Parts: sequence; structure tokens; C-alpha cells
Amino acid sequence: MKYMLEINNLIKKINGKKILDIDNIFIEKNKIIAVYGLNGSGKTTFFNIVAGVDENFIGSYNLHCEKLGYIVQFVENIVCKRNIFSEINSIVKNISITEEILQKLGIYERKDDSPFNLSDGEKRVMFIKSVLAVSECILADEPFANLDKKSKEMIKKSFKESKENGKTIIYSANRIHDTKIADIVLELKNGKLKKRDN
Repeated sequence: MKYMLEINNLIKKINGKKILDIDNIFIEKNKIIAVYGLNGSGKTTFFNIVAGVDENFIGSYNLHCEKLGYIVQFVENIVCKRNIFSEINSIVKNISITEEILQKLGIYERKDDSPFNLSDGEKRVMFIKSVLAVSECILADEPFANLDKKSKEMIKKSFKESKENGKTIIYSANRIHDTKIADIVLELKNGKLKKRDN
């Protein structure tokens, strides 16, 4: 299957107002795709539909992905485990992968610490790396929002490495400079999703 995502005349209305009105979009596998749009343009609504969270829409889409990872906006706010090791392992469910992620993050020595001791940037990078490790394709809603430069660079590096391993990443951004790592940039404006020159 060449395409990971196929969208056909997808319409989403909220209180009678049309939020999304997307014609036909085909997203190839093994690409980094950025969905660019200003705040309030409908990016999160779009991601919730593709992730299967929101089923109240008109039209159709086909997602050809056996292992989908959905990273919600401000994912760092959902930490709940007693230590960093358990937080990561609850996602990947594999001790060796968990240890590898801890090593890559440079926090192996802190594995028994509470995840609340990590900065917001560190927590977000931790979650993103964990989801990337066990997913075939990834939806990431505003992964770069309100992050320091170091955390942003770590996420960008992780996205590139995942693509090299045959994975597909679709992420949203409200700042155009955060789309530079993408192979394809789709702009969401006035409910329409169209390809933009990057």
C-alpha cells in the first residue's frame, strides 16, 4: 500500500459551523508531514478524527497503519507513574526498549526518580520517544509548542530517525519555521487542507 492516509471529502461541523472541508488528500508512507495552521484553524479537530477519537463527521478516510501512535497536545501533563522507568515502560511494554530510551535521553541514572522531577520539555521528549519506538505511524499534535530549543532539536532528531526506520510522522505546527524538517507541508486554512511549498 503506497499511501498511509487517504481522505475523501471530509467535512466536520461544530454547532452548524463548518470547521473542516477537506477534498481529496493522499499522504504517502515513510514521510514526515507537517500540518501547518494558525491557532483555531482546526488542526486538533483533524487529528482527533484521523486518530479515531472523533467519529462525528461526514465523508471518509482510510488509515493504512497497524500500529498508530497518537501524541496529544501537551502530553507532558498526563504523567501518572511513580517513576520514570515505569512511565516509559507503560507505553513500550518492553524492558530493553525502555532502557534504550532512558540511555538515549541521558537520564538512565534517574530512572527511579519521579517523572514530576523532569522539566516539561524532558517529559514531552520522553513520551514522544516512547511512542515512536512502538508505532508504525505517528500523529503528533503541536509537538514543538512552548518548548526550549534543546527539546525541539531532540524531537526533530527523533522524527528523522523514525523516518529512516520506515515510519511515517504527521505532526501539526502553528509556526512555519517548525515545518522545516517536513518532506511535505499541508496548510489548514478556512477548513481546507492543501499542499504548501516548504
